[in-house]
Amino acid sequence: MPRHGFELTKNGLFFFEDEDDDGIRLCSPLAVPAKTRNFDSNAWGRLIAFSDAAKHEHEMIVAADVMMRPRKLLAMLANGGLEVERGRAVARRLEEYIADSNPDRLVWHASKTGWCKPGLFVLPDRAISNGDHEEVIYQAGGPHRYTCAGTLQEWKHNVGRLCVGNTRLIFAVST
Repeated sequence: MPRHGFELTKNGLFFFEDEDDDGIRLCSPLAVPAKTRNFDSNAWGRLIAFSDAAKHEHEMIVAADVMMRPRKLLAMLANGGLEVERGRAVARRLEEYIADSNPDRLVWHASKTGWCKPGLFVLPDRAISNGDHEEVIYQAGGPHRYTCAGTLQEWKHNVGRLCVGNTRLIFAVST
């Protein structure tokens, strides 16, 4: 079967110049599942998804301005754990693949946690919505500091029971 353009397989992303070309491997498998933008419908980009060598799944947003700088794009992908082949043509083709991807899925991206719109509260791992909002993905400039320690039962026993009847403590724990 004649091939031309990009081909994504379980072995990676390949580019074929023409039907007689053996193709070049650009990187390990890389999907572009969604277009992204901020809540003001600016800062457009693409959501990309891949697995690193440790089989850890990554999703990251590539901003449109980064897509226009192939070296910066390549560095961002490699730092995230994508296995990227070397060469200028690779960087150019990866930029082309991501920028020209036209997925149907459209998501908002949030760069901060908390209330982002009425009825929409964003956390690093999920968004809590009243159902009137599109999908939201959180991505900030670095790792978030939200962690979970203990269980709900432990919280009820060690914290919650001490709050019963103490309005000041209830207020302090609630803020």
